Amino acid sequence: MGSKSKKYLKLKNTKAAAMKKDELKKKMEAALEEYPFETEEEITKKETKKKAYVEAESSEGESTDNENAYYDDIEMDLDLFVNNKLIVENSPISLIRNKKYGLVGRNGIGKTTLLKAIRKRQFGIPKALKIHLLKQDYVSDEKIIDYVGIDGGKILQNLGFKKEQLQQTLREMSGGWRMRAQLAKAIHLNPDLLLLDEPTNFLDIHAINFLESQIENLKTVIIVSHDRNFLNNTTDTTLLLHNYKIETYNGNYSAFVKQKEEERIRAVREYDSIKAQRDHMESFINRFRANAKRSSQAQSRIKLMEKIPLPELAKEAPQMKFRIKTQAVKGVLVEIENTVFSYPIPSKDGETINKKVIFKDLSLRIDTGSRMVIVGENGMGKSTLLRLLTQNIFPDSGKVTLHPALKIGYFAQHHLDHLDHEQGALSLLMKTYDEETSRAALSNFGLQINNQKIGTLSGGQKSRLAFALLSLEKPNMLIMDEPTNHLDMETIDALADALINFEGAVICVSHDLAFIQKVFNEVYICENQELTFFRGSPLDYKESIKEH
Repeated sequence: MGSKSKKYLKLKNTKAAAMKKDELKKKMEAALEEYPFETEEEITKKETKKKAYVEAESSEGESTDNENAYYDDIEMDLDLFVNNKLIVENSPISLIRNKKYGLVGRNGIGKTTLLKAIRKRQFGIPKALKIHLLKQDYVSDEKIIDYVGIDGGKILQNLGFKKEQLQQTLREMSGGWRMRAQLAKAIHLNPDLLLLDEPTNFLDIHAINFLESQIENLKTVIIVSHDRNFLNNTTDTTLLLHNYKIETYNGNYSAFVKQKEEERIRAVREYDSIKAQRDHMESFINRFRANAKRSSQAQSRIKLMEKIPLPELAKEAPQMKFRIKTQAVKGVLVEIENTVFSYPIPSKDGETINKKVIFKDLSLRIDTGSRMVIVGENGMGKSTLLRLLTQNIFPDSGKVTLHPALKIGYFAQHHLDHLDHEQGALSLLMKTYDEETSRAALSNFGLQINNQKIGTLSGGQKSRLAFALLSLEKPNMLIMDEPTNHLDMETIDALADALINFEGAVICVSHDLAFIQKVFNEVYICENQELTFFRGSPLDYKESIKEH
């Protein structure tokens, strides 16, 4: 290389370094202005550490001067066999740049496994492509602000984070907050290909609104989700994983469902038409096979029938049906009047100096036929209200009247985490009930798992196990905290139908609008230390908060 070329490269690198230094300074100033709790030295150290660290869930691709250097569509020939299980076989697909894809298919078919394989750059994915996978179980000891990036503060704020939370580590946060941190990082990175696995689990409707608004501005995205409304609002193409193939459908989830139904109707019509032809020919053959004058015609029809085979109709999966048993009672089950509830806030020396008020004048009446859904931002008291109703906690003042025959069935995600993972599912039920009753309860919720260890069950199977336990208790009031998390769409539909037919009251915290719309007719907003009845549908509520 000549001396002129060397001087040019040195000058170019010096200019680039100066630009990067100026860019870093601007980032630090912006971060300090919005979150003024870190020194310039601390931020510089974190930026250096960030550059030297490549995360397990992110694949940065080859270094290029232009961060938007990858412009081509992504061509993949999918062929995946994992742990003696075939996921997809000889199925070529093309991902068009900047399109948003919904990946759907029944529970356990391998959608998450497929996302992980794409993240690992199988199927001939180019090295220059930057990939990021949002995972359900990601944990690390990084602080939130380090993990997301110093200039990701605004995104974190829009996802509900407070300033004091940004210094906590991912490991210290609940599953819901870890998911939000991952989403913030994904939005901040905006990779060439973003893979989102159940991103709405644990989010409130406010956070879902924000996520929907951001996905539109991202590059190519593949989303696995059980939330129909979310898929409808974020995707423009649907990928169906079925029979070890990927089929591509233009449009969002609702458009996909419509196309599948049209395919089914066409297939039935074709089957009926061919069957009618074959039945007519078979009738002729049976009549004239032994007739000397017509036998040649009968033989020609036999040959023709061989050329027109009867098509096979796709077997529809049996519809899942649940039943939650109850000992129904009539009248008012719970009445809460002018109730105050607060949490004590200890001082640094351990002495309680004041209280954080969650509800200042809570009044609520629950009848046998009530179908109430509680909505609102995380941290406003939704789960606290459920715990008040279950009497896990008690109010500071006010009046709570319970029906003498009240029997509550409580479903909460954290209960599943506390189950003994080494215990068998059947053994758990047989602690209280006989074997026949226990097996029937498992079967009622579609669990053909015998005495499989609870730790080996999927999230959806654990939820159904919890529903089986609830049903055996025969409650007359169900209280449910995000019951659709980890469930596939068929199971959500079955649960919705079971709740509609349940002969008691149902009070639920949920963000799944399709599920809410189907089951609940009373929407209550939890905010500003109050519980307020919302005059409108859940969709109306979702639209109303977009305006603020």
